Amino acid sequence: MAFNRFVIVLAVVLLLFPSVAFSAKDVSLLVTVELHADGGAFVKERYGLLLNDDSEIEEFNNYRYFSQNTLTEWRRFSKNLKYHVAGQGVPVNPKLSAKRLLNVGSRTVSIELEYDVSHVVSSSAQGPRIQSYSFGTDVLSFDLTASREVILPLEPLTTLELVLPPDAYLVQKTLSPEPTLQEGNKLSWSGPINGRWNVDYSIEQPLGNEVRAYFDGLYRNGVSVIPLALPIVFVLLVGVFLVNKLLHER
Repeated sequence: MAFNRFVIVLAVVLLLFPSVAFSAKDVSLLVTVELHADGGAFVKERYGLLLNDDSEIEEFNNYRYFSQNTLTEWRRFSKNLKYHVAGQGVPVNPKLSAKRLLNVGSRTVSIELEYDVSHVVSSSAQGPRIQSYSFGTDVLSFDLTASREVILPLEPLTTLELVLPPDAYLVQKTLSPEPTLQEGNKLSWSGPINGRWNVDYSIEQPLGNEVRAYFDGLYRNGVSVIPLALPIVFVLLVGVFLVNKLLHER
């Protein structure tokens, strides 16, 4: 569904912005961030490009079949190609692929970049069963204004999608900027937009998890006490043995 929408948007943008004559043209960018309950995320970036001529199409095909599929190589076609979401650690499990979109146009292509990132949201406990999360501007690697606001441009048409965990409750009153589209647990912003992102949400754990954690804690505490109690138990047993022995000797 998301890829079909990407193709439709790409086709419309191609009609609005005709190609230039000197290089591949960045037409669209869709960045989808699927947030996980552990604070990490899976990110997929789809770049829509318009190649200039047959020689560039041939070069694109050569890259598809013979390149090492690295960001450095594919930046030959788009200088905009990079990790647009960065957590505290280096993105892991990167996967890069490219294909032609002949159903849109003979010179229309897409490059897809997928990766995992950790710690893209901050979190804090709001009680025994409620965990609060916050997604902010600091993890986004788009261009910035002089006042440090994130820029989602119109050209290339740039869209940021944020997919919250299925059981997340969105805090509407602190949401910024206002999404272009909101469908269930998916929020979308399409350029032109400048702003500072703040998305707060919470996840409530089932009561059973709290009860299980309570009894697990009791069990761990009980097990940890056993080694300390063994000497006392041994002394008591020795004492009982000596008392019984004295009584029998009498």
